[in-house]
Amino acid sequence: MAGAGWCASTRGDAVRAFDLDALRHPPRANPQWKQFADQDVTGAAVVGDVLYVANGGGSYAKEVFGKKGFMTALDVRSGKVLWRSQPLVTGGAFAVHGDYLISGYGFTDEPDYLYLLRRADGSVAQRVSVPSAPGDIYLDGGIVRVDAYDGPYDFDLLP
Repeated sequence: MAGAGWCASTRGDAVRAFDLDALRHPPRANPQWKQFADQDVTGAAVVGDVLYVANGGGSYAKEVFGKKGFMTALDVRSGKVLWRSQPLVTGGAFAVHGDYLISGYGFTDEPDYLYLLRRADGSVAQRVSVPSAPGDIYLDGGIVRVDAYDGPYDFDLLP
């Protein structure tokens, strides 16, 4: 999905397409780094009537004044934004587990964390420090497996 600007959702024979390009642009960017400021759509998932979108990539957080790495929830039926998370909670992939989204953020010379976000409003329920930048995130039974920059890490999922 990296770089994707469109996402389609199907329900039976109904199809809704979303132009996600507007989510890729930070509110502000250092003019010297503007060409690197766009944030790719790095993951998307439809759960019920909500499309969850991760925007990762781009430049260092300081070059966009800390405004990158957002999760966004869109209503599939209306296309309206339901919520957008605080910045710096996703750098790429995410997983869905019950009422939560599991994402991670980290980058060279920036703090590295795994986040548990509430699906209802995008607020942070928990933040866990990890040794290096989280990449792909997988659920394996009761385990969250994170492929970080320096290797894999496993975390227990509690009910």
